[in-house]
Amino acid sequence: MSKILLTGSSGILGSSILSKLNDKYIFLGLKNRNNIHQKYNQIKIKNFNFKYLKKIVIGFKPDIIIHAAANTNIEDCQINKKKCKKVNFEFTKNLVKISKLYNIRFIFISTDQVYNRKLYQTEKDKTKSFNYYTETKILSENFIKSNLKNYAILRTNFFGRSIALKKSFSDFIINSLKNLKKIFLFDDICFNPINIDNLTRIIDMIIKNQINGVFNIGVTQGLSKYKFGIKIAKKLNLNPNFIIKDYFLNRRDLSDRPSDMRMDISKIKKIIKKNKLFNLNYNLSLLSK
Repeated sequence: MSKILLTGSSGILGSSILSKLNDKYIFLGLKNRNNIHQKYNQIKIKNFNFKYLKKIVIGFKPDIIIHAAANTNIEDCQINKKKCKKVNFEFTKNLVKISKLYNIRFIFISTDQVYNRKLYQTEKDKTKSFNYYTETKILSENFIKSNLKNYAILRTNFFGRSIALKKSFSDFIINSLKNLKKIFLFDDICFNPINIDNLTRIIDMIIKNQINGVFNIGVTQGLSKYKFGIKIAKKLNLNPNFIIKDYFLNRRDLSDRPSDMRMDISKIKKIIKKNKLFNLNYNLSLLSK
């Protein structure tokens, strides 16, 4: 059984990986907060420096590192750049150095926000930084590609029912509609997110099949965040009238971000030949389970 060091184990994706793959691998989770998964093998991380992380790695001897930890709050990253760089880049850089030193496979959870050139961007398209969060992700990707050979970089955006303390974008939509609260969703920002359950399955396949490289992971059909909310409402028989169409261009209080993050996912689909995993309606249907 392979041993996996999982960062961000108290987060939305980390919690999903732990709960769904715990019987397939031996995990040690690194978390920055307390969570509900007390039964899993986790430690609360003290800092991100090289010596401290190296000591953890030497003690656990992982075959793989899945680096899912990050500060994803765009506004916080923009305001607190020093803190953001420490969490999103310095942490990554030290883990990469350790991976190189001990020949550990590295799987990095990146973002769809590195794109905004044209519709359905491929992995070969140039990346672009719109804010400091994106900048740290691009820095991390480049450092990984420059120093490692045995790696997978997953550019993705996910939704689904979170079992972590932090809630997902779809959780926000569902909970708001159930409580009859009006929400404002952008119709001028597009993406093609994947359900966290399917993302976890794909990560499992990437591990088992030793798949390396940079991959876009999402659903085939992209849409605006407003239309995404409407689809969720209709799928779960909730009232879509509480969803108000809004436009990012009107929000001068928010940091800059890409308006079109729809990714071409043909590269991963050629390797993982399970079209159902990438179907939008199937991914939405998992919300009701």
